[in-house]
Amino acid sequence: MDYNNTDLALSLVPTYKASKGTEPMEKSQVMKRSVVVGGHKTSISLEEPFWKGLKEIASKRRQSLSVLVGSIDAERSFGNLSSAIRMFVLKHYQESAPSQRIAPSAGDTSVRISH
Repeated sequence: MDYNNTDLALSLVPTYKASKGTEPMEKSQVMKRSVVVGGHKTSISLEEPFWKGLKEIASKRRQSLSVLVGSIDAERSFGNLSSAIRMFVLKHYQESAPSQRIAPSAGDTSVRISH
């Protein structure tokens, strides 16, 4: 996985202001949603950009959300389904971001390529 080109993937994540003094911090945009996975109703908590990304991926794959979430659930190595979904969406957009060739600096004869 390429961690050098994360601009596209990070654009999915909402930004928050740090609070100063009495200025309140913006509330998280996490929404709880119900999804049927393997015939059982389960709830997931996702920020809107991750939910939209998940729906877009399912649509492009011509899968229902339930089938896609079921496959993420079956393959997850994280203890939390919502976290596994976030990581899945992030990885999807990182891998679909165009590769960038990084030009070597003066005197550097090695070539680094991001995938």
